[in-house]
Order: sequence, then C-alpha cells, then structure tokens
Amino acid sequence: MLTRIFPKRAAIILAASVTLGTACNERAPSAPPGPSASPVELAPALSSIVITTTWDFVALAGGDGDQGTPKTFTVLGAGSVTATSTPTSPFPSSVTTKGFSEVYPSNERGLGICKKGGVGNTCAGSDEIGTSDGSGQFGSLILDFTALAPGSVVTDVLLSSVQLGEGYSVSWSADGITYTLLATGTGASLLNNMITISGVPATTKFLRFDVGPGAFRNDYVVESVTTVTTPRPPPPGKQGCTAGYWKQDQHFGSWVATGYTTGQLLGSVFTVPGIYVLNGTPLGNYTFLQALSFSSGNTLSEKAAMLMRNGVAALLNAGSIAYPLTTAQIISQVNAALASGDKTTIANAASALDALNNGIGGCPLN
Repeated sequence: MLTRIFPKRAAIILAASVTLGTACNERAPSAPPGPSASPVELAPALSSIVITTTWDFVALAGGDGDQGTPKTFTVLGAGSVTATSTPTSPFPSSVTTKGFSEVYPSNERGLGICKKGGVGNTCAGSDEIGTSDGSGQFGSLILDFTALAPGSVVTDVLLSSVQLGEGYSVSWSADGITYTLLATGTGASLLNNMITISGVPATTKFLRFDVGPGAFRNDYVVESVTTVTTPRPPPPGKQGCTAGYWKQDQHFGSWVATGYTTGQLLGSVFTVPGIYVLNGTPLGNYTFLQALSFSSGNTLSEKAAMLMRNGVAALLNAGSIAYPLTTAQIISQVNAALASGDKTTIANAASALDALNNGIGGCPLN
C-alpha cells in the first residue's frame, strides 16, 4: 500500500475520464512459400485492451447535496459503483456530495455522509466522513464495486478535504463482510488537502471509509477512485468465406493478406499421398485456385479433392479474417485425414471445414 500527497493542479477531467490502450493487428506482406517450404503462419496477433477510468463522483452526481442511499454511479463500458452510508443513531444518513463548482481535482470536493434530522429528516449541510451526528456516532461510507465491468480492478483512491491534522481510515473487503485496513493517517499540509492511496488489492470488491485518528474537525471526503479494466478476450472467431467466394477473380485482391497465391500448388503446403489422383493428375499438383472448383464425388480421390477445396478456403480464411482455426491447425487436420486413406474420415474432415467456412459470423470481405 502506498499513500502519497496528491499535488494540486489545474485540470479539466470529465465525470469519468477513460484512457484506452490497444495493440492493433498488423500484417506484413509475405512471399508465398515455395514447393518445399512450410506455409507462412499469418494468424492475427491477439489484441490487448486496457481501459483506465477515473470516477469523479461529484461530476457523475451532477451537483452538490443529498444523493440518498444507496447511490449508484454508472459509466458506459466501465460498469457501476454504488455508494452507501451506514445509519447513525438516532437519525438516518445518506450519501452527499460537495464541491461541484470546483475544478477536479480539488481540495474540497467529493462524497461524504449527510446526517439527517429535524423536520422531514433533511440533510444539515454537506457533511463529511468522520463528522459526528452530535451523539458521538460516526457513520461509514461504503463503495461497492461488484457491478464493475468484467476484468476490472480498483487501483487508486483520491481523498480530499484532509486538513492539517485531520485523520482518515480506509479499509478493503472482498466480500463486504470482513474488512482489512488499507490506509490510515492524518493530513500533513495547510495548502494541499488531497491524498492518493495506491496499492489497492486486486481482489477488492468493497471499500469502507471511517473516521480517522486525527484531531479537531476530523473529517474528509472521497473525491474519486481509479479502476483499470482489461476486457476478457473474445471467443474464437466465427467468420468464414466459402470456396465459392475465394475462387472468383473479383476477390483475388483478398488473397494478398493471406500470403498464398492462386497458382500455389497443393503439394507445396499439404502432404498429399500419391494414392490421390484426379483425372490422371496427382492431387498435389493442382493449384489452390483449381482446388476451389473441385466438385464432389464418391471415389477416394474425389473425397480427397473436396477436402482440398474446403481446406484451401479454410487456409485463406485463417490468414485474413476472424476464423476459429489457425493455418497450422488446418494443415495438421487436413494432412491427418489424407494420411488415413479412409473415405469416411476424409469426408468428415471436409464437412467440418465446410461448416466453418460458412460460419455464423459471415464473410466480412468485399
């Protein structure tokens, strides 16, 4: 855990400022493999995305004053955070905000606790965490992070209005029942009343803010929290373009990204046993483009030809779109089926690839 004084600075930050970092897929041109070369692996690189969100609660609330309890704050794509104030006796409490007119970050801006009393149990000003309700009771502010977007963790907390000598106490919990002290201390500056608490455990689902060990007017507010979201990787791609698409000359431009060419021989990529002969020509001597026009039949070689047709289309898909198999996987499966010499095995492999080439994600290419 690291607690540090947060230097005051002039800045304009939206209610929830989001920083997005991505690693884009890029594919360099590649020469097609020669007759004795292994195929070039062109499976897309995995993308990484990290989203950092600063939850400026006062801006998200849209103003100062009584926010009720619980109060939920929502940011599109980042999820929700719910703030709750614990009751104080003999009167109830609620979440309150102050400092809406201040520029974030500010010495006097954030979430606090409002003690209610009098006629209608209304709030008596913009009270802070650690302010007594007059009966010696101090409420707690609890932030619930269980509704954050999947893959999110809390990393930092910004406190403000921590005057010189005033105390704060922050605890964390994974279940909302058992809390462990995260940070406690007192303000150390007359001019800078902001303190950043870092090193929040990754398993944190709740933060509780209590009265601290300070002296006179021992109170403070929670200005913001920072969350980092690493979205879960998407499921395997389900896009697919058929052999009928790839064999059309108006689509030859789509071949460039795959690393293969229309004149590439099947035998330069796949291991095609000599038992497979079509119209007097060894199957391995046909080109990729010719294979895409193979038709079905009942002989062993005709079954193998259909496997070649669907295998070539699968290879082209794997090198250019979100396809569920890599080029290495396709080659391995096709070679294994061909090596079996079994009509049923070959036909089943061809049907499986045909289904993927007609994927539910459709063909995204022009």
